[in-house]
Formats: sequence, C-alpha cells, structure tokens
Amino acid sequence: MKALTLSTSFALLVTLTVHGQVVMRTTTQFGFTGQPDIVIEATGNITTNNTTNFAQANLQLNLAGGDQTVTGDISISTLNLKSTGNKNFNGNITITQSIDFGTGILRPISGKILFTGAPNGISGGNNQSFVEGDFFQLGGGSRFYPVGAAGNYAPLFFDNVTTTNEVGVSLIRADAGLVVDGVEVLSYDPAQYWKLTTTDPASIDSRVTLSLSGAASAGSTAVLQALTTNSQAINLGNSSTTASTVTSRAKVSAPILAVGEITEVKVKVHDLVTPFIADGVNDKLFIENIDKFDYNTVTLLDRWGVVIKTWKNFANDDGYDFSRLSPGNYICIVEFGNNIEGSAKGKISQMVTVLKTN
Repeated sequence: MKALTLSTSFALLVTLTVHGQVVMRTTTQFGFTGQPDIVIEATGNITTNNTTNFAQANLQLNLAGGDQTVTGDISISTLNLKSTGNKNFNGNITITQSIDFGTGILRPISGKILFTGAPNGISGGNNQSFVEGDFFQLGGGSRFYPVGAAGNYAPLFFDNVTTTNEVGVSLIRADAGLVVDGVEVLSYDPAQYWKLTTTDPASIDSRVTLSLSGAASAGSTAVLQALTTNSQAINLGNSSTTASTVTSRAKVSAPILAVGEITEVKVKVHDLVTPFIADGVNDKLFIENIDKFDYNTVTLLDRWGVVIKTWKNFANDDGYDFSRLSPGNYICIVEFGNNIEGSAKGKISQMVTVLKTN
C-alpha cells in the first residue's frame, strides 16, 4: 500500500486490500492483513480508536496540514512533520523507527510521545520544528532531543545513555530559581532550563550537551544541575564549548539542567615542595584545578632536562615521596584537556623548588 490521504477524522474497521491511493471520508473504517506498508498523509485532524492494531504494519504518518490534532493512542513506524502549525497529540503515540522534523511543532497535550527507534532515527530540528513539551525516548547510546518552547529551539544531547528506563526531556522557558555559590558559579541563565522526567536520573550515566540558543548567560559557561527548581545548583563543569553548545564534564544525576556562568578555570602549579619538614605541609606537588579536566600528563624534569617522573592523570593526593629527590630546582610540565573532539588543550611549565631547611 503506497498512500492513504486523510482530510478529516477516521476510525478503522473494514478490511481493505489497497495498492494505490485511498481518500477516506469521516467514519470510514478499515483493517488489513499481513504486514503492509501504509502511508497516511493527513491535512486535517485525526481520531483513532482501539479496534485496529497497527503493530504488524509499517505505518508512516505524514502531518501535512496547518494546525492539526491527533486524538487517541497509536503506534507507528515513522512520523514526518511536513507543514507549519501545531501538531497536537491527545493520547499516547509511540514511534518505533524514525521522526523527521521538517516543519511543524509537535505538542503532547495529554498522554505521551515516545520514540523507541535507534539513536540516528531522529532527523531535523530547527526553529520551525521541534517538540514543545515532554519528549520521551527509550534506548541507549547517543540521544538527541529536539526540544524547544515559546518559539526557541534549544536541543539537548546525551553522549551515551545506559539506562533501560524511559527518559523524557522538555525545555522550560522560565526562571529555574537556582541558588549559586557566587564563587565558582557566578550566575545561571534565568531565561530557560531543561527538565528530565525519568525514574532515576543518575541511571542515565551520560554527559549532556545543552544548546546556548536563547541563553542569557555571558562569559565562561558550564552545565548546572539541581534536584528541583529553586534549589542549590551543582556545577557539572565544562568539558567543551562551542558558539552554540556547552557540554558537561561530569555525568547527569539530577532532573533540572541549566546553563551557568562560571569563573575561568586556570591551572597553576605551586612552586614549593618541602618534604623534609615534619609539618605535613607542602610535602607533595600541588596543581590547582587539575581535577577540572578529563585527562592530564605531568612531567617532572631536573635542571638538566632529565625526566625524573611522569604521571598520567595526576591527582593532588598522589603518593609519590618527594623526599627521595635532592633539594634544588625542577621543571614541572603539565599538559591537560578534555575528551571531547575539538576541545582546547592546554600546556604550562613551572619551576618547582624542593626545599630542605635545618
């Protein structure tokens, strides 16, 4: 079956075998046998009932009118948004293979919009075509949520979802009322935030990328999360930023996400180590903010350039015994960065003195 064109509401009961285009009047009923490919292109409203089961069919629904309403529960393989206007859903719709966001706003009024297809099954997304409301997905891997609100398209991406639970995302164009510390996190974007709907946000186990479209924050950005609106913001850091997105360094574990403005992260090597003094202070090499990056390599050279020690992913609680070194000056080279393609990498060099006093 190639196409069924609907301009009005329909119910489905009477069995038809069709190999062409069928124009159906209001209350026309039909069913099918086998596993047909069915394309429904509708320019008007659609009403479904529970007497027809499309589970065995490859059903493609093209919404090609202006403002349209789909009423009732339905499972389809493909959904295409092909015209401007609001596509309102009153009922539960499950899309199993693909969604093409060409033009048109997909709006869940009641019930749920659930996508269960592969991560690459969603295409498009723009200022004229997005989901306004909760958009649920089921499945792992990288996940793209083309969400927006009040005319602003601000998608969200997860890099590697591992949960077996459904995860819903919506964009809220309102002030989340977050509380920031004013030191590491200077402010947050009051224009919008994202809300996750799932049984356990921590089980998503993924970093997140937020769109900066419509954001009011300036300066160095990071991803913030909170348990609820009007609560304390937690800084998930900044693993990568572009002109249009910011990616968190840490994984999501709370349902409210927002863009924050943070102080600029600078890596600094403390230049004095005093391992021979029994006061427990400055016994080890200390590098400020090294924990803010995904990876690092630290190399310690003596005054002649001979490598004394190399650390992969150095941490300030490293157990290396600096009292084994001779007092004197050393060169510490620190290379650091994040595991996001295209992210900036840094390198600094600092003289470090190992001091021994009487």
